Amino acid sequence: MNKNLDLFFREIKSWKLAPGLHAVHVTNANNFDGSDALDNFYYETAEEYSLAYGRVQDAFTRAGYDFPRNYTKTVGCEFECTNTFLLDTDLKAYFCTACEPNDFYYQGRINKESQLELNENYSKRMELNIFSDAECLSCKVLPMCMGGCTYMRVKGKKFCIPEKFILDDYILRLYSEAVKN
Repeated sequence: MNKNLDLFFREIKSWKLAPGLHAVHVTNANNFDGSDALDNFYYETAEEYSLAYGRVQDAFTRAGYDFPRNYTKTVGCEFECTNTFLLDTDLKAYFCTACEPNDFYYQGRINKESQLELNENYSKRMELNIFSDAECLSCKVLPMCMGGCTYMRVKGKKFCIPEKFILDDYILRLYSEAVKN
């Protein structure tokens, strides 16, 4: 995470961009299979990340920006949509941008007739149902995360959205932002 977000926001404001011409996206850097091994770069737990995320929200507020937020949605990630894939140069379709191009993540391919041929891995991925996870079903933030990253679930890891762990503070931040506007 950037150590000095206040300086970052001052730099952006110095550009004097018209409103709506820029956006700042905040997300956790996940330590996926193909990620570089970097010391002190990845958060070990979602709880640890949530504390840093709260500080990021405060930096947005100090800079006069509305902080990014999760909204109610139908999927945890765009790559969970039935027609979204990472295509390799040989037109093989893989799970998402975080995946290594190997058989485990291989979903199918585009054939010579330009038709998408999907395989059993794709079927298994589509059968993953967040509504069969008891922990997720009882979670207050399920409508905001919809189970999060399927890649992480396939890997047997769960990395919940930060709002889950700082919900009271998050609601207070939303209220303060709404009153300000």
